[in-house]
Amino acid sequence: MRREYRTRWFYFWVAWTPLLLLAAAITWLLFQAQDSASRSVLLSEQRKAVQLVSTSLSSTLASVRSDLLFLAAQAELQGWPENEKPSSQQPLANTFLAFVKNKQRYDQLRLIGVDGQEKIRVNWDQGHPVIVDHAHLQNKLSRYYVKNGLALSRGQVYVSPFDLNIEHGKIEQPIKPMIRFVTPVTDDNGQVKGVIVLNFMGKEILQNLDRISVNEPGKVWLLNANGYWLYGGAPGDDWAFMYDNGQSRTLAARFPEVWREIANGPGIGQYVDHRNIYTASKIFPINHIGNDVPASTNTQGKRLAHWYVVSMLPSTYVAVGEHRLRHKFLVSFSGMALVLGIAAAMFSRAVVRRHLAEEKLRASESTFRSLLEAAPDAIVIIDKSGHIVLANARAQQAFGYDKDELLGKPIEVLVPKEIASQHVSHRSEYLSMPRTRPMGAGLDLHARRKDGSLFPVEISLSPVPMGEDVLVFSAIRDVTEQRLIDRQIKHLNESLALQNGELMVVNRELEAFSYSVSHDLRTPLRAIDGFSNILVSELGDSLSPQHKDYLDRVRRGAQRMGELIDDLLNLSRITRAEIHNENVDLTALAGSVFAGIAEQYPERAVTFKVEPEMRVNSDGRLLRVALENLLGNAFKFSSKTDEPIVSVGTEIKDGERVYFVKDNGAGFDMTYADKLFGAFQRLHSSSDFPGTGIGLATVQRIIHKLGGRIWAVAAIGQGATFYFTLREAEVNS
Repeated sequence: MRREYRTRWFYFWVAWTPLLLLAAAITWLLFQAQDSASRSVLLSEQRKAVQLVSTSLSSTLASVRSDLLFLAAQAELQGWPENEKPSSQQPLANTFLAFVKNKQRYDQLRLIGVDGQEKIRVNWDQGHPVIVDHAHLQNKLSRYYVKNGLALSRGQVYVSPFDLNIEHGKIEQPIKPMIRFVTPVTDDNGQVKGVIVLNFMGKEILQNLDRISVNEPGKVWLLNANGYWLYGGAPGDDWAFMYDNGQSRTLAARFPEVWREIANGPGIGQYVDHRNIYTASKIFPINHIGNDVPASTNTQGKRLAHWYVVSMLPSTYVAVGEHRLRHKFLVSFSGMALVLGIAAAMFSRAVVRRHLAEEKLRASESTFRSLLEAAPDAIVIIDKSGHIVLANARAQQAFGYDKDELLGKPIEVLVPKEIASQHVSHRSEYLSMPRTRPMGAGLDLHARRKDGSLFPVEISLSPVPMGEDVLVFSAIRDVTEQRLIDRQIKHLNESLALQNGELMVVNRELEAFSYSVSHDLRTPLRAIDGFSNILVSELGDSLSPQHKDYLDRVRRGAQRMGELIDDLLNLSRITRAEIHNENVDLTALAGSVFAGIAEQYPERAVTFKVEPEMRVNSDGRLLRVALENLLGNAFKFSSKTDEPIVSVGTEIKDGERVYFVKDNGAGFDMTYADKLFGAFQRLHSSSDFPGTGIGLATVQRIIHKLGGRIWAVAAIGQGATFYFTLREAEVNS
């Protein structure tokens, strides 16, 4: 055995080592290729994101230019400024007002003359456009964008720097990012008569950047030509150039190498610094809208001819991607190594496994024969021709044959002679479509012993495929004793049926007896009650208080005895009642029962709550009796409560639907809950709460008769809840 293991390990290492080295080399090459491809895809996606931002900005700027040129071409400007009276300019002012209201993207729209004086101004004020009164118009000749606009020719547009709006020498709060678009208004000879100025609210650009950057893994920046952040910088970076203390907050100061690459690079380029990946695109607002005027200067005198859109992908994101890819390939390599190891192990163990398989086959045959001999039934296996190929000792014992005497004989030797010829055709039919037939398949079968005697049997058949052939595995059980037991059970059932009939006769006799006794008892009780009432009526003044008390006690006793007889008869009838199942509206039934009880006590105000849509398939007549007792008890035992409440509803307990009747009355001590449903058992004094003690016994018999169970939960002074279940029956519609 030790030599076999050494040989197996030798072949394992010979096979596994070169395969493992080859797998490692292939995995490394695939990792390098995949890593390069992933980085290329990452750079491509980053470039597309930057191009998307650039396209969005260009589209926005072009639409503003179109709006500006559209305004400059308005018919109302023909003949201006020959008549500059405010009244004559009102139609044009209304046109400007409608334009601003419709666009909702401009903070101001102004018509300014060559002298710099505002002629018309429309302000966007608190969500609405407003025409500024003529008295409040200002002279803007000193503003750089007015000067630059007056220097243009027809159809040209000047674009100001993207900065914050300044009013009265201070940055307007809250801040308003603003870009001013200016175009001249000329006469037919091309003489400039003034300019139209559109103050475009830059928040639209910033909102578009927000929408785009939210889906990007890195940061998206918008920078001006000097490297100042207009969007996306760290806190305090955006618009820092507008403040005295923010002149040093530039990309050049923070990432000098990156800024040098971006500033000196092409229109769009990609750079790596400390494993951070930067993609930058240069946007020329003037060139993008077809303006050929040289770039102007901003308020600080710095040239501002273009913007930069920069996407920064941090090294951590790149590292995470590489780590995931490395982990993926490491797992793949580990899996390959494991698979190759298994393959090598399988190869090295091939010869040993074959030897072990042969040994297992021999052991399996031995185990099969042992199990066959240990089987409690007679086992007979036949081939496709119907001849016995194997039989266990139990079969030899059951049929009276010696060892191996059955082998090779046709199975018909075990079949009664009168049906042996028919069995051949049955066997052929079964073997043409073999199937499993379980033991005790409802067939009355007999087997034949060697001596010709017959005995009852049950047979199970199971086809066992053996290559192209089929063997039939037959388990044969002698059921002689079982048949004897079946006959005894049949006799017992007949005896029980006879006794049941006798019990029905006795029950009918008891019912007649109960009726007779109740009738005979009621007559003297009515007499006692009636005569006592006559004595009180006729001798009332002459009777002493003590004698009157005696007669009242006699009457109450007779009446109580009558109630007890009625309750006992009801209990007896319920026990004998037949069940008639139907679809019962339990909600309506509970409401009807409670209304009937409430009519008997009009002086009491009891709040009644019932769950809607309660339906059950059961006996409605018996359920009415049960609810009359349960609701009657709830009504009675809450009589001393200030605000009595009675509820009927359902709950789900342990996956089962449970019905309940609940009150907030006197309750009871759960110590005595086991006596609750016994006849004549009471947990309260009859002087406090009158009754016969039969009601809950009646309810329990009804619920049990309907296939359910009932129990109660209560506490003294905190009310009681009676729970019950019902076995719902199928109701024919």
